[in-house]
Amino acid sequence: MQNSYLVAIAALAIMTTFFLEVTPVTKAKAWAADFSPIKGTWKGSGRLKLLDGRFENLRCRAYYNPKNNGTFLGMAVRCASTSYKFEFRSKLTLDGKAVTGSWEERNFNVEGKVSGTFQPGKISLNTTGAVESGLFVIYSDTEQTVDLTGDFGNFSGMSLSFKK
Repeated sequence: MQNSYLVAIAALAIMTTFFLEVTPVTKAKAWAADFSPIKGTWKGSGRLKLLDGRFENLRCRAYYNPKNNGTFLGMAVRCASTSYKFEFRSKLTLDGKAVTGSWEERNFNVEGKVSGTFQPGKISLNTTGAVESGLFVIYSDTEQTVDLTGDFGNFSGMSLSFKK
């Protein structure tokens, strides 16, 4: 049971990486004041750092579906390593600069809330519920780089790269 909880924590960490402390890779681009730039399917890989110092490779796929002129975002993220498999969903709403929403990890039946702030090209969120976290993402309309550090049970961090 404890291992399942730790995997769920890692899953949430991966999910939130797509939305926390986001800075555009391409500064020359004019960024939309909504979620529309990340629309579509993203594929990626990365490494999950375990507390004992070992790493596991991750393969991920993310689906982003902005609606209501980019002020609502539904998303699904699936990731797998040699030992772990996660599937989580999130629904985010943008109201001016405020972001609110919910998240869930379906394999381990855990959930929570998301809140934070938005500006074009930059989103900063906090998660509550089964996991409290903060993460960092750099993205353009074709690439995302994700770095996460923290104490997540058996995990101490991860790095992911995605392409559209």
